[in-house]
Parts: sequence; structure tokens; C-alpha cells
Amino acid sequence: MTSSGTQAFELNTTQICNDALKLLQVTSFGQMANAADMEECLITLNMMFTSWRGRYKLMLQSEWITVTLNASSVVNVGGVDYECIRAHLSDPDNMPGSDKGASYWKVLATTAGIAWMWGFSYLALGNPSLDSNIIGVGRAFSRAHDSMQDTFIESKTVTADYFYLGNKTNVGKPIQAYFRRRDTNSLFLYPMPPDTHTYQINIEVYRRLDDMTDADNTPSFQAEWLQAITYNLAVLVHPKFETKTVAQLTKLERLAEDALLKAASLDEDTGDIVFLPRSGYGKRYY
Repeated sequence: MTSSGTQAFELNTTQICNDALKLLQVTSFGQMANAADMEECLITLNMMFTSWRGRYKLMLQSEWITVTLNASSVVNVGGVDYECIRAHLSDPDNMPGSDKGASYWKVLATTAGIAWMWGFSYLALGNPSLDSNIIGVGRAFSRAHDSMQDTFIESKTVTADYFYLGNKTNVGKPIQAYFRRRDTNSLFLYPMPPDTHTYQINIEVYRRLDDMTDADNTPSFQAEWLQAITYNLAVLVHPKFETKTVAQLTKLERLAEDALLKAASLDEDTGDIVFLPRSGYGKRYY
């Protein structure tokens, strides 16, 4: 007996939608869904994926990245230099020397900075930006370039945890980081690195899965989820077609739930610790 020798089975968007419609008997075997039915399935499919992203780790893309560190902006106001400690778009409220300016700038002993400008994006070495599609962070470490020694960075996922730390202008090897999720995502490193090259910051990030919008798109996660996707898509799209009796739909719902539970059972790391992304403040999540 011989086998294929491959482990690359997958279904594309068209195949997933057609299988779901066959479960509903909207299409028959050997028949392809028409364009209108396919569009309805695609809308429901992507809505389902969006809903699942907040519940299952395998519906997220996990990867390690090296954080880009940019030198802090230095400006001069009234003959005094200020170094940016919090990346921001400038306005009169956060101007160096203003009441709120201390949250964004620290005073330097130099006088060589450029003039401060309104409406300008200022950078902070200890507050690097991250891609907008990152929705959470996991483990992280800082690596000293001179010794290649790694130090674990504790991730702070709650605002209060970060603000309980000491002076945010302290300089040294980063040992803690706070992920701030906004329109522009960013990290707050503590202590601030001394420059852009002494330490390398590496962090595990979680991204949203790509949408499935074209006929030949394939899911960017494990094939073990394909049955759960197909059956649950059929259940969710059924109200648009109503081809099943109550008893038939109930049976399909049970099969879909069972397939989802089996897929979700694979949604854990093996070992003593499981790392999960958090993307909220305190007990609030979004």
C-alpha cells in the first residue's frame, strides 16, 4: 500500500462555500454555487472569522518580530532642549514646558535641538510603534548586542500595571513592556533603552488572520479547522436560504458544535504554561 507522502490538504474559499451550501442542499453534488449565493456565503464566512478571532488562538497569526527603535526627537523651546519620551502628534497642550508637556518631554542639558512645531509627529526611543494589525503581544526579550545575552521582558497588558512602575524617563536595559492598542499601536519600554543599537527588542505578536475575499483564497490556519468552518458556515448562512426543517437544522447545529469543540481542543500549547493574547484594559476586552 502506498500513500501520497504529502500533508498539505486544504480547501479554498470556493470549495468551503460550496461544501456548506451542499450541506444545506442549496446546491447538489457536482453543482457549483451561483455568484449571488457565493457572495452571501463569503459575507457570512468573514463575519464568522471575525467573531472567532477573539475566542481561539489558532484564529490568530503568531510570530516573533524585532522591534524597530527610532532615536527620540529633540526640540528646543525658549532656549531649552527637550527629548521626547512619548510618541505623539504635537499640539499646544503637549508643547514642551506646558502643563501636560511633562508627560511627553524631559529636559536636557543641551541647547542644540530643532524648533518645536505644531502638528508634527514626534518619536520616542522608549515608545516604538507597531503595525496596526497587531492585536496582542506575548513573550518578549531584550538582547545586548555586545554580549548577546538575553533578558526576559515582562509584558504589561493592563494600563495600571505600567503606571505603577517608577520614573518613565529612567534609562537602562528594558525589562518590562506595556502594549498600547490604539489606531497606532505601540510599546512602552521600561526602562528606556539608552540608544537604538545597544539592545535589540524581540517580541511575540498576534495578528488578525487575512480575510477570505477571493475564490482561490485559502485559510491561513491548520487544516484541522476546515470541518468546523464548513459546518458552522452552513449553520450561520442557513437563515438566508431556510432549506432545512427544524429537526434537520438542529442536527446540523450539533454536528457544527462538535466539530468546533474538536478543533478548539487543539487550540492550546502543550506544557505547564499557556500564553494567551490580551487586548484590553483590566477586565475590558475588545
